[in-house]
Amino acid sequence: MLKNIELIDFTMGKGVISCVRKEVIGKAPHWHTYYEIELVENGRGTHIINNEVYEETARDIFIMRLTDFHELQLKERALHLAVEVPPGLLPDDIAKMMMLVDGNIITHLSNEDFKKAKEMYLMIEERENSNDVINELSKLHLTCALMLFILERVEKDISEKCSQTNIRLREIITYIQENLSSDLSITNIAKNFYVSKEYLCTFFKKNTGVTIFSYIRKVRLNRAVELLATTDKKIIEICELAGFNAMSTFMRDFKKEFGMSPSEMRQSSENQNNN
Repeated sequence: MLKNIELIDFTMGKGVISCVRKEVIGKAPHWHTYYEIELVENGRGTHIINNEVYEETARDIFIMRLTDFHELQLKERALHLAVEVPPGLLPDDIAKMMMLVDGNIITHLSNEDFKKAKEMYLMIEERENSNDVINELSKLHLTCALMLFILERVEKDISEKCSQTNIRLREIITYIQENLSSDLSITNIAKNFYVSKEYLCTFFKKNTGVTIFSYIRKVRLNRAVELLATTDKKIIEICELAGFNAMSTFMRDFKKEFGMSPSEMRQSSENQNNN
């Protein structure tokens, strides 16, 4: 059972694909509001994804979807080469392909395959500081190629390793992610999955460590941050698209979560982009 789940907030204010070299010794259970590819350059320990335990070693490679929870308990400091992808940039066919994988998207590569994957990562990283359209498009195509490269090498029998609990949890989270602007009342979600409201709330809290109310609120707020950074939509439109019924509630929750108003965050992002 996952405990003390934390949400890694949307940090890619420019709304572009980002490469990050991470030196890690451990990570508390968390999930992301972006897709993440990680290549394990070195290090060893335990990697837990959706309650499934893996022994992490060099040449592991994995993709974290928006519905995946994971944590790291490493025995020594590790270097991970990460590519972070805002959901709005990923083509629908790639996103759907990843969601069709019943288990976790993780595998251990041969020396030759890891070398190929790292070469693709380095090509993406080379374009990190360029803002022109051609380089951004090139980064996207290279990222999609790397994702497909990983998917092709994921274990064929992966669905047998995934428990029904994890499958159902991911189905619920996917439903929330895809219906943020709709009525996500507990009644409606429970009805969609043919369970009682009590069962839904207990099931979600037991398997994530957070309440379903808290999760929905966090995801909606981070969706608002993404829209602020990547579109020129008005604040009232973003409020509606993120699923908030009242502007006052949106403004209050946003300020409490991020310490600034939506307009202040947008201005801050614009100032950073201009520097």
